Amino acid sequence: MNVNSCSVSFTCLIFIALLGHGKQPAATVTSDKGNIVYVSADGLITRLTNSGRDREPALHPDGEWIYFIRSFEGRFVEETYILPTGKQDPSGKMLQEELWRVRRNGTESHRLYQDDIAGPCPNAEHEVASLGNIQFSPDGALIYFELDRWTTSSELWVVDKDGKNRHALGFGNGTRIVQESTLGKYRGFIVTSQHRYFVFGGSYDWYYLFTPDMKKMIGAIGESIEKGTNSNFITFVPTHRSD
Repeated sequence: MNVNSCSVSFTCLIFIALLGHGKQPAATVTSDKGNIVYVSADGLITRLTNSGRDREPALHPDGEWIYFIRSFEGRFVEETYILPTGKQDPSGKMLQEELWRVRRNGTESHRLYQDDIAGPCPNAEHEVASLGNIQFSPDGALIYFELDRWTTSSELWVVDKDGKNRHALGFGNGTRIVQESTLGKYRGFIVTSQHRYFVFGGSYDWYYLFTPDMKKMIGAIGESIEKGTNSNFITFVPTHRSD
């Protein structure tokens, strides 16, 4: 091979490498003043909701649906719950949060689930049933979310993408779902943090790798979820949430 052909080959390799790292920007979702906003890959901004109570949007792997949390009506000022003007205290004094989804064009917005598992609340007169941390299976068929019902660990639930077949999997915080692994397995497995106790007193929070049904723990990752990602061991299913 002559010098010129080597130069061309090297230039081609650099160009291919740049192509691999120069992916088109992905669409993102965010919340602004309690409303869900979709930002397309070309920068077009669309407000999808106008309730003023929406947060933590997550873009489904199909790119069509956005899932999000809708908070209860009213707000807390320090430890006092303030009702909206003209509203009455909710039945049972439980403040329930909801799982919703909406298309990226703002149509077909509907509720999938209303949380009915209450947890601690700053106001002794009310109980808060709260949701958070929406995640997806790699194929988008399953939606994961956490119910904040305990002081140390949330409870991880899973539901079909249309809101059916909801059931609990186990306890966990900061849950992420594995997209790919350098070992060629673990796709769809669950990484989550659990609060555990030492035999002779004290406690600790570590991240663990579980099977998709959480019936078997594969092993401990460590105190930080970055231990796996920084070593390029695994990548997680993205939510494209920018807030």
